[in-house]
Amino acid sequence: HGIYQLVEDVISRYSEALIVKVLLFGLQSERSATRHWCAQIAASHPDASLREPLLSMLSRDSVDERVAAVTALEQLIDADVRAALRRRLDLDPNSNVRKLIKDVLSD
Repeated sequence: HGIYQLVEDVISRYSEALIVKVLLFGLQSERSATRHWCAQIAASHPDASLREPLLSMLSRDSVDERVAAVTALEQLIDADVRAALRRRLDLDPNSNVRKLIKDVLSD
């Protein structure tokens, strides 16, 4: 196990409502690392209330944040998320992010 698995073990002891509340707060942090970790965790705790903060992360400078946001949004996929990912596909300067978006859209 790495540190991420240990973090998930601790998080899983709390109610889903509390986890989502804390994730919402963290996704709006000024710190890139906090947003990145929260987006990674959000992939395991999909909730519609996380959609907008995750969508806004698609335009962040950090590739890690964008990748984590796409991964989390994959768990919330619907017509609106698909449309946002299609728009981002044409805009994202990073080939890895574009490939991940293509993979998500092809599922």
